[in-house]
Amino acid sequence: MDNLWRPFSAPGAPASLRLRASTGLVVTDDRNIEYLDCASGLWNMALGGAHDAVTGAIARTLGQLGYATLFDTSHDYAEQLAQLLLDKCALPGGAVYLSTTGSSAVETALRLACVYQERAGRPGKRAVVSFDDSYHGGSWLAALAGGLLQAELAPTEQLAPALFRRIPGPRDEAASLAALAALLDAEGAAVGALIVEPVLGSAGVIVPGQAYWAQLQLLCRKHDVVLIADEVATGAGRCGTFLAAQALGLRPDIVALSKGLNAGYLPLGATVLAAPLAAVFRGAVPAVAMGSTQDGNPLGCSAALATQQFIDQHDVLAGVLRKGEAIRCALAERAYACVAAVRGLGLMIGIELQHLGGQRFTVAESQRVRAELKENGLLVYHFDGGISLFPALTISDHEIDDMLDLLDTVLCRLF
Repeated sequence: MDNLWRPFSAPGAPASLRLRASTGLVVTDDRNIEYLDCASGLWNMALGGAHDAVTGAIARTLGQLGYATLFDTSHDYAEQLAQLLLDKCALPGGAVYLSTTGSSAVETALRLACVYQERAGRPGKRAVVSFDDSYHGGSWLAALAGGLLQAELAPTEQLAPALFRRIPGPRDEAASLAALAALLDAEGAAVGALIVEPVLGSAGVIVPGQAYWAQLQLLCRKHDVVLIADEVATGAGRCGTFLAAQALGLRPDIVALSKGLNAGYLPLGATVLAAPLAAVFRGAVPAVAMGSTQDGNPLGCSAALATQQFIDQHDVLAGVLRKGEAIRCALAERAYACVAAVRGLGLMIGIELQHLGGQRFTVAESQRVRAELKENGLLVYHFDGGISLFPALTISDHEIDDMLDLLDTVLCRLF
């Protein structure tokens, strides 16, 4: 179809797969070929396809309340989800804004951080700091915050470039902290927010240590910088705790969520504010001039409630920790010549690839490995230097064995 414009593509660009069906971790294309999907769609199908608990909840809600706006009304699904998120994020007394995507959740967080600084008596603190190898979404403001997209953004898209500052990410934790300290010493009066991924997904599943996050938080508190955790990819159980921040000792002021929150079935984003920030906005009408038609859609909220209930009732997160560790150990034990490192937290796993001489794989080479795995029946993701695994949180031990065997088929013959 030459008139369909897909993300990060051009009108009419061909797709590598045309999908027809999805059940559990298995997806089927239009040729009836089956694949084991260990990318979880786009990291979001947390319970796999055709999951009865989620689809049943959606169907029941559709028959009762197919749509309701949050502009001037409310509904149980949104209110219950807001309370559930405050409880799971351990942010009592906070507030939740429900939107539609990870990008909108991040965009909301950035806007609220800037407005908060103004209403807290610090109107000059408007700049946003992010990592040079971060990804925060595809909408305009979110894309400008993400360091990885800067080379791809045309000069005409550089809206308010003076609003953003970038520092080295935590591949080298000491260098990253030194850069942040120097920036805040020089420009702290202008910096209002720092946005971070607790685990850097698109950069290759980089997992900073607890000591790194402890120092970063001290710097933010010292300079009155709002700390935003972009948990769009890492949150809702992907890393074995509801928030990856909880496993890493990170205590953000604002959390952005999406993707696996409702198992990826319907558009949903959430921005969660800690109590001190929420207090600044209470009583103001409007608190911030923002809103979209589908924000807090009851179907998306209902799917999220069903997803989180299933995860809790079946102790899914304990399995995430066990399975993630088993996968990383199995990959390390196989000692592939082409694997430089295996990183991850929970079921968020990065495999860095290298040539025999030690040179890191390029993006194009990583894409070719991903394509070869697809031809062998395994769907994964790629980054600049390797491939990543984001299987459904419910992946079975048998499916893990299948995934490892399919990886083996390709990784063993790269050289």
